[in-house]
Amino acid sequence: MIKRVSQSQSRQSPARKARLTNTQEFIDPIQPVNPKHRLILEWLESVGSGDERRQSESHLQPAAEYPIPPRLTRSAPAMSHTHKSANSLTTSMPPSAGTPSGADTRNGSTVAGSSSKRSLVEDPTYRDINLAENDIYYDHSYDPTPAHITKFVNRMRQDRDCPGPSADEIRQDTRLEDLSRGASEARVENYFLVSVFSDPEPFDHVTRTGKQKMVQRHVPSTSSVHKVSIPMPDLLYGYTRQNAFTQQLTQLRTMGAGILAINEGLLYPFLLVEFKGESGNLWVATNQCLGGSATCVNITEELNDDLKQCTSVTAESINSAAFSIAIRNTEARLYVSWKQNERQYHMADVGSYLLHDPEQYVKFNKIVQNILDWGRGERLEGIRKSLDRLEEERESRGKSLVVEKSRTPDSDTPARKRRRC
Repeated sequence: MIKRVSQSQSRQSPARKARLTNTQEFIDPIQPVNPKHRLILEWLESVGSGDERRQSESHLQPAAEYPIPPRLTRSAPAMSHTHKSANSLTTSMPPSAGTPSGADTRNGSTVAGSSSKRSLVEDPTYRDINLAENDIYYDHSYDPTPAHITKFVNRMRQDRDCPGPSADEIRQDTRLEDLSRGASEARVENYFLVSVFSDPEPFDHVTRTGKQKMVQRHVPSTSSVHKVSIPMPDLLYGYTRQNAFTQQLTQLRTMGAGILAINEGLLYPFLLVEFKGESGNLWVATNQCLGGSATCVNITEELNDDLKQCTSVTAESINSAAFSIAIRNTEARLYVSWKQNERQYHMADVGSYLLHDPEQYVKFNKIVQNILDWGRGERLEGIRKSLDRLEEERESRGKSLVVEKSRTPDSDTPARKRRRC
């Protein structure tokens, strides 16, 4: 081949021969290299060999289709992907990712999203599936309300001897005006804890607590698949043994810790409140009210179930209705909940209030204070009487057992008589 090339070159023109000679010098690896260029050529050869090696391995590992993303922030935690099959992809959050900013985990389980977690009460199907599967319903305005509930709510709307702040005082409340323009949940809560939901005095029969999970066993549950989120109200009113039931302590001790609404010792709650700020959602707050108020009703219904077991004393069932309130900025919604048909829990609207309007603020404050007075008065007396009836029933059964035992022949008597003989 070399000879043929040499012969062909001899027949070419001098100019073409010169160009061919230069080309051969460029591609011929045997040609001597200028020392000035040796280091550059060695570096180019090393880079080229690496590219060739990576290209030869490309059939084992697919090339990346997307550039490497920048480091994610706390609000967008990284996700790991695991292929389960050709048509499915499972996405899992790393254990250290935690809950993104803005997600609410106060109310039980969380639902995993594409890039964040949300609480169960935020799920779009929570009301129609989870609550409905557990017989908890939010009634429409056109749904019939039991007559005794309507009558009961109307009593809460009555005027008070102590009316509270006047409309003129509300108009001059600059902090309330600021809330109406948008505020955080913390500011909303701090304002209403002072102005409407003040902390009861130490000698008051009613006790207020907040941000504590309610005991799970009291949460209505009839579905093994779709659960109700465990309530954790921002505010919860009820009673304690020492403040409200000093004469019923013996009976309460026999009932054990199973009657506690929260582990801190609150008993028989009747009013809960959920606060939201500018970024909050009243739909979510209403979902929280649905589960929390149904739990309050269920706790009192457990007491009614105990009363139904009484055989030696007459005991009347007590009113197990409970109230809940959802507040976002200066908009408040008041609900009443009750048990119906032995298994269903219903919640209905009592009223909606724009609290930056002085007249509506006065109406709202009036009905809230009436509910608290009902809790520390009529309702408390009904629970006390019920506990007294249960104690009487327990003592009556104890006496009956003693009498029955005294009538039973002693099995040791014949033996003792034989020994005396």
